[in-house]
Amino acid sequence: MLPTAPIYVLTQNGVPSEQGGAPTETTAGEPAAGSEPAGQDAPSSSPFGFLGPIAIIFVIFWILIIGPERKARKKQEAMRGALKKGDEVMTTGGMFGKIASIDEEKVVLQIADNVRVRYLRNAIQGRVGDEFEAKDGKEKANDKANDKAKPKEAEPKLEPGED
Repeated sequence: MLPTAPIYVLTQNGVPSEQGGAPTETTAGEPAAGSEPAGQDAPSSSPFGFLGPIAIIFVIFWILIIGPERKARKKQEAMRGALKKGDEVMTTGGMFGKIASIDEEKVVLQIADNVRVRYLRNAIQGRVGDEFEAKDGKEKANDKANDKAKPKEAEPKLEPGED
């Protein structure tokens, strides 16, 4: 058994008295210093109390960043798996070309007559016909809507003899 240090307790008149062992009540009937009042539990401090906020941050991080990134990556892999000879594609570097031949890892693009370049399949950003024309279609639809909303400007009238 380890030796215990003396415990000093203030009595009702403010004079410290020395007690050994566990804290007991003072002469006034009040609990000694360091002892718990009757009916009240000590606040429990769990070593895992900090995991709740970290879990919430992780869930938010997953919803905002990781989940959408995984969906985009799966979509990109599916597009690369569906490439075939004759597709018009754009590389990650911005080079446009038509697929002349394709295998598991490499793609040969024809970018002009008698000009062919080899790329890794992972360097293909997207098909020209799929993504880029869809964006152009949306832009054209937006342009038509904007044209209807804008009042047409009156063209200046020319007098005879003016050019």
